[in-house]
Amino acid sequence: GKQIDGVWHTGVVVYGKEYYFGSMGIESCAPSGTMLGAPLEIVDMGRTQVTQDLFEEYVQGLSASDFHGSKYHLLEHNCNNFSSEVTTFLTGSPIPEHITNLPSDVMNTPFGALSDH
Repeated sequence: GKQIDGVWHTGVVVYGKEYYFGSMGIESCAPSGTMLGAPLEIVDMGRTQVTQDLFEEYVQGLSASDFHGSKYHLLEHNCNNFSSEVTTFLTGSPIPEHITNLPSDVMNTPFGALSDH
């Protein structure tokens, strides 16, 4: 079978802050400042032409709709979905699929199949 080392947390660092999504909704902090500590890997997704004002307006809209805290689900609607949507808005490219596919990979393991019952 496929080895899965974890389902990783992701956030997006832009304009001097790290933005991330969890059960409390969209939050921000200093880069690498979440309670999870420093990241194991940083993927440079490129540069953006989106202004800070437009980005902040976009995040406020997401916070009131698709990424309200009540919509968080560890396997189906999580920080990785948020990071992918935000990087697509900022750069035109989502985060790598091996990250967004992790929850379904977990559910396809014998352990994941057991937790579905």
